[in-house]
Amino acid sequence: FLILFTTIFAFTVSHGQELNCQVSVSAPGIQGTSNTVFTALQTQVRELVNNTKWTNDKFLNEERIQCQITITLNEKVSSSEFKGKIEVKSSRPVYKSGYSSPMLSIADQNFQIKFDEFEVLLYNENNQNSNLINVAAYYCYMIIGFDYDSYSLLGGDLYFGKAQAIVVQMNNAREPGWRAFESDRNRYWLAENLVSPRYRAIRNLEYNMHVKGLDIANKDAENAVGVIAQGLETLKAVHTDRPNAFLLQVFFDAKSDEFVGIFKGARGDVRAKAKQTLSEVNPGNISKYDKITEN
Repeated sequence: FLILFTTIFAFTVSHGQELNCQVSVSAPGIQGTSNTVFTALQTQVRELVNNTKWTNDKFLNEERIQCQITITLNEKVSSSEFKGKIEVKSSRPVYKSGYSSPMLSIADQNFQIKFDEFEVLLYNENNQNSNLINVAAYYCYMIIGFDYDSYSLLGGDLYFGKAQAIVVQMNNAREPGWRAFESDRNRYWLAENLVSPRYRAIRNLEYNMHVKGLDIANKDAENAVGVIAQGLETLKAVHTDRPNAFLLQVFFDAKSDEFVGIFKGARGDVRAKAKQTLSEVNPGNISKYDKITEN
């Protein structure tokens, strides 16, 4: 019995799921619907995200990707259909530190779903899924893709490809967020940017910033900051070519505060240069980057 238990336990640990996701659902202002529906939705999304095997890789429990999904419903379309937004955040630990680096921080306003209180959410990559399931699966692949990009060069290719496959599958869906013509900042464009060579510099920076920067900061902080500063320079060409690229916005939504923290303690010349570069490639956060050179 002990041998059998140990074997089962080892198999469970070595084949654990990839995500450790905190899920919350709220519906402020929606009247005439029992709260049990929203509680069930929260439970089902949490189980879908955390219990689905999204990759073929083995994860120990402590290796699972830390993330949060926050769903806010603010409009009732019918007895079982709602509109609102979904916010997705993820982070990854920095080597030999207690610090977690933010990887993804996105608020998707095109969130329209159908859900019944007793519905069970299961994802099948080869079958048709509901809009709710596909939105959740899309962001799970995004979380994993961003995480993998930070450990190996372009390591997230497979998962960004899977996210784009969902976009293609949902091209004729009646719900918004999946089509190019609807907006220049939606699920379609994020997936398109991530698989396009035009924005490769952003993904390369994700790798260099973490593996060659933050992960070595504990033993060579000055060199780590230099690598990150050099990587930022490569974004100038991306900004010149496509200043309004959605991926640039998503990248800086996650990383802008982190860049302030990284460069605020650097040498004076490095701080000044970093502030200049960041203000050029991410002008929407200029006031934030002013803090880099403040005494």
